[in-house]
Amino acid sequence: MRRNFNWLSTVLIAGLTLAGCHSLGDKFVIPATVTAPAEGEHVGLQEVMVVVDASGSMWPGSSFAYAKALTESMVKAFPDGHYGAGLLSFGGEWQFEWIDYPVRPLDRDSLEGAASDMRFLAGSTPLEDALSHVDAQSLRRTRARALIIVSDGKADRDAVLARCVELAHGPAPLCIHTVQVGDDAEGGRLLADMANLTPCGSYRHGDAIATDTGMDEFIREVFFQDLAVLEMIDGAGGKTILGKVLFASDSAVVTDEYNALLDKVAETLKTTADVFLCVDGHTDSTASNRYNKALSQRRAEAVCKALIARGASTDRVFPMAYGEENPTGPNNNRAARQQNRRVELTVID
Repeated sequence: MRRNFNWLSTVLIAGLTLAGCHSLGDKFVIPATVTAPAEGEHVGLQEVMVVVDASGSMWPGSSFAYAKALTESMVKAFPDGHYGAGLLSFGGEWQFEWIDYPVRPLDRDSLEGAASDMRFLAGSTPLEDALSHVDAQSLRRTRARALIIVSDGKADRDAVLARCVELAHGPAPLCIHTVQVGDDAEGGRLLADMANLTPCGSYRHGDAIATDTGMDEFIREVFFQDLAVLEMIDGAGGKTILGKVLFASDSAVVTDEYNALLDKVAETLKTTADVFLCVDGHTDSTASNRYNKALSQRRAEAVCKALIARGASTDRVFPMAYGEENPTGPNNNRAARQQNRRVELTVID
């Protein structure tokens, strides 16, 4: 595709940036502010990367201007915390023109500057190449990661989905969140399918995050979705439950939030002769029954291993896998799914 840059669109984008509330025809983006965690919340991610489409199908006076305004608002809304953040704006035929801000410890001024520097590049839509670049240069597979993609979705479907599958493979979870600009039906289907490749992903139209409340909900889902909550329970449902460990989506890693709980349970097992535990692993309903059963087994075994490492005897703890069979509530929203991703430490009567 021939490179073409509309000078009038350049002036429009610059003017909108200075105006505060970015007016884009019948579109608008309310600039966001830093998202503060609610009581008990904290950032559950270690790395986040934003990938923005600046290719020819994202015409500068409409789609690209909207995508840029959304991205500038989005990075302003990133919460404070100890995590890495990066941004990549891609398009055209020359990779050296891309805005490439690799993942590094959160530096709000630099990240916002990278978003402000994005420009329309025209040319083709090499989304699969952008994903390969992110895989090679930015996100690490051993860390809890989120990938945010802002695009119209007009790209090589097979190549893009194949790259997403490769990106999602690794020992730590990856969440792909896609934001559609424009109303191309096939592009929307591709973006939705990309998000659905990861259990913790999401798809939404850009209009859904153009308001302050919409952006707040989006940022909370991206950053706080894997929050682990410590909960001590006694005598629930006729069972004596010493504690509950919650897990990130598609993960069997016991996080440091549970050190105090596990220390206490292990000490109870060491000092009380007649206490034996069922270590019951559970999942939400994302993925297949077979996969969830195996995942719940890994979670139960991970908690058993943590207790044994603290001095509990192997003949006192018994891992059990229930998969998605016994949810604490429905799986129809983020908070409920979080509660279902659990291991319960239940005393054997």
